[in-house]
Amino acid sequence: MAKVNTWHAGLVFAILGLLCPLPSVANWLLQCSSCVDQALYSDTKIKQNIEDADLQTILQQMKHIRIREFDHAEDEFYNKFFSKRQLGIMAHELQPIMPTAVGIVPERRWTNPKGVTNKTSNVMLIRDTHLLMAALGALQLLAKKADVWDESIDKLQKDVLAIIEEQNDSRQKREDMLQQIVRTIAKVEVMQHGFAKTEESFARLDGQVTTFKEVQDQRHMSLTTSLGQVQNRTDAQDASIARFQEAFRAAVDREARADLVEKRKRTEAEVEVALVRRSIEKLRWDEDQKTIQLRNE
Repeated sequence: MAKVNTWHAGLVFAILGLLCPLPSVANWLLQCSSCVDQALYSDTKIKQNIEDADLQTILQQMKHIRIREFDHAEDEFYNKFFSKRQLGIMAHELQPIMPTAVGIVPERRWTNPKGVTNKTSNVMLIRDTHLLMAALGALQLLAKKADVWDESIDKLQKDVLAIIEEQNDSRQKREDMLQQIVRTIAKVEVMQHGFAKTEESFARLDGQVTTFKEVQDQRHMSLTTSLGQVQNRTDAQDASIARFQEAFRAAVDREARADLVEKRKRTEAEVEVALVRRSIEKLRWDEDQKTIQLRNE
């Protein structure tokens, strides 16, 4: 902000120096009271049609004004305290850009140092106060824009600081990510080494499994053969057992029949014994009855 204001102040002083030369006795504009620009009288009582100037247009006009360096052809038209060569503006170049700042002096008579009377006709004249006010208007517009620029610069500085802080955070995050990637790569290498060993172990295990399968196949074949033999033996044993069962059943049947015959005979003998005992008891009872009758008689 300080740099912009310093630049503006320098611009104003330069324009004022060009447009407002120091008073001098030899300057005919300062000697001629009727030629003094009445725009310096700024009381509103002597003004009409007062309105705000278009500062944007004035700034564009100021941008197109060409600053020239030239020598004065006559001593009457420059301040003799300074060199004949000076910086200035050509009226015929200013007229297309800023017509209201240029006027024409129809005729003026003056005497040179040698006493010769000279006359100039239709000399173009620049209204320095118009240029001064245009410069002030352009300066105001630039100052307003400078305020916006300063705000934008401050905002950009804050954004840049935020971006720098974010970049630092991103850098730290990238470093952390790189460290994590390095650790991950190390873990992957260790896992690859472990996988290689595991693959070797699986290869050995495949060989052992193949050998085990071959042994198991051989054992299965032997077991199948043995089972076939056992099955044959079992069939023979089953036949022997069946024959034994038939013989045993026949023997049991014979024994059962013999037991039944013996039991029947024993039962018949017991029945006969019982009948004999009954007959004996009956005889005894009859004898006892007879004895009782005899006693009673």
